Amino acid sequence: MLTVKQNLAEVMKKDGHPDRFVKGWEFLNVLFPAGYYMGDRPHTPGKKGYDMYGVFWDYPEGQMGAFPVHDNEHLVVKDICSWRETVKRPVLPEDPGYWKMLTDLAAGTDRENQYICVMHPQGVFERLHDLLGMEEAMVSFYEEPEEMHALIDFIVDVEMEFAKAMVEKEVERACLRGGKHYFIPSLSAGAPGSYYPGVMEAVDAQIEKMSARMFQ
Repeated sequence: MLTVKQNLAEVMKKDGHPDRFVKGWEFLNVLFPAGYYMGDRPHTPGKKGYDMYGVFWDYPEGQMGAFPVHDNEHLVVKDICSWRETVKRPVLPEDPGYWKMLTDLAAGTDRENQYICVMHPQGVFERLHDLLGMEEAMVSFYEEPEEMHALIDFIVDVEMEFAKAMVEKEVERACLRGGKHYFIPSLSAGAPGSYYPGVMEAVDAQIEKMSARMFQ
């Protein structure tokens, strides 16, 4: 009997020979970006709480997921021109236990049967209508495009900061796990460089830090 990953590979081949159907997401251990776990946003039914941007979420019993609450009491941005006064900037946790929690989630992957998948469920557009509500976000694109662009820049800056921290943690984990011999830390792309500007430079900078740390 093929493993889950082997069976997936056979399904994807033109002339493959799978021995059963792939069951949904069984071949993935789905993780989320570091910031997803910050705050007390609910991840199970019957819970309520705030995410790292200060958006209040409600996960009702019997529903498929949590929803941002946009009543007058909880709406974060009521006027796009004053968003700087009400949107809080998320701060990366310094607690080592928080990062250990993330690495433990990854370490729990059944490597024989699963790949790790880091999924980002909320992009910039989602953040905008989480903060303003859908109608106000759409109207603000027309009425206050400069302020909307400023808020977008703010969100992108935060997400890039979080991404940089994840790169540093992943490179550190890879170097410590791979060791000094028979291992070359690198991106998984099939050629020098990176598909997105700055990624290779960020990885190389962290590799240099790990070299200074491990090669004394």
